[in-house]
Amino acid sequence: MPTLAEAGLPGDEVSPWFAVFMPAGTPKPVIAKLNAALLDAMKQPDVRARFETMGAEPIGSSPDEVTAYLAHESARWSKLIAERGIKLD
Repeated sequence: MPTLAEAGLPGDEVSPWFAVFMPAGTPKPVIAKLNAALLDAMKQPDVRARFETMGAEPIGSSPDEVTAYLAHESARWSKLIAERGIKLD
């Protein structure tokens, strides 16, 4: 299988990631409390070790950072899909 660069996408990178989502309309204080608890949990040695056994790096971020990342990735992949004429079978 060719790399992304070999397939004509030099400079592109694809990395798996995980996020926690809440239903629309969840009160901001609830989101903030859950985010703080998750960030704290990811600092725990046993949690970090578990991520590392999966080859993952626990980073953590804010809800605003995840929203911005999703917007960026959506635009990025939408453009590629349109340019390549990719269709769902």
